Amino acid sequence: MRNDMGLRQRHAPTEEPVTLLQAKVYLGIDDDAHDELLGRLIKSARQGAESYTSRSFLRQAWSFSFNGGFAQSRSDARYLDKEHSRGTGGIELPRSPFVALIDTPVIQTSHGETPLPNYRLDTSSRVARIHLAAQVDPQATVRVDFWAGYGESPEDLPEPLRQAVLMTVANLFEGRAVANDTGLIAMPLSTAVIQLLKPYRAQRLFS
Repeated sequence: MRNDMGLRQRHAPTEEPVTLLQAKVYLGIDDDAHDELLGRLIKSARQGAESYTSRSFLRQAWSFSFNGGFAQSRSDARYLDKEHSRGTGGIELPRSPFVALIDTPVIQTSHGETPLPNYRLDTSSRVARIHLAAQVDPQATVRVDFWAGYGESPEDLPEPLRQAVLMTVANLFEGRAVANDTGLIAMPLSTAVIQLLKPYRAQRLFS
C-alpha cells in the first residue's frame, strides 16, 4: 500500500530565534558590513536545527499530505470510537510541537476537496498523530493544515535551542573563509550543537 507523504510550509515564522544584534554580539562584530549575510545565516541555522529535530521553533503553518489507505491501516478504530483515551499508531504530523489545526482536514480527489468525515487527533505524546475512519477512499489523498511551534516570540523558545542557532551561525560565518579558499563548506551542525539539540529531537515511529 502506498504511503506517499508530502510536507509543505504554508507560512514561515515572522521572527527568528535570535536577532541580528544578538548574532553580532556573539561574534564580536561591531559594524554593519556583514548584516545581510548574517540575516541569511540565522535563517539557515534555524532551518537546519528544525530539520534535525523535526520541530518548528517559532509558530509557523504547514500542509501535510498522505495516502488515505495507508492512514487507515495505521489508525486505531477503538481510539476513533473513543474507547481509548490514547491511540495506537496513527499518522504522525511531522512538525512539533503541535499547536492547532488551521482548518478541518480535507480529502483530495480528482473531483476536488471535501472535509474529512471522521478523524481524531491524539496529542497526548510529543508528536501529534491523526487517526482516520474507514470511510476514506484508500486511493485518495488526505491533507492536514496545522500550526506548530513553541510560540510567536523568541523568548518562548527553550534556551538550548536558541543557543544552538547562535552557535551554528558562528560556525557558518567563521567557515565562510575556508569555503572561499578551499571550496569546502563547514558542517552547519557541529557536535556541540547536536548535543544541545538531541533532547528536543522528535522520535518518529516511521518516515
